[in-house]
Amino acid sequence: PPRPYVGWSLAQRSSADMAAAAPNKLAWRAKKPGDLLFYGNGAVSHANVYVGKGWALDSSTSIAGVTFLWVGDGSWYRDTFQWGRRILTAS
Repeated sequence: PPRPYVGWSLAQRSSADMAAAAPNKLAWRAKKPGDLLFYGNGAVSHANVYVGKGWALDSSTSIAGVTFLWVGDGSWYRDTFQWGRRILTAS
């Protein structure tokens, strides 16, 4: 890792693992900022965090790191969207 981490152990989790743990699968029209969105052709192979108005925070193994990414109409992400997962709740 680029920086030392002091804290609890966090097991590796894949996009498919996080998608499978979704208690309720959200449809595209139900997504809200803060939701995890899952994508793939058949099986889930990618996830990102929706920020609103068709954009998501996405990380890459490339030098680009974390970026804002268009996930709305006309994108690979919209075409391969599987379901979303709400991880933040109003208090």
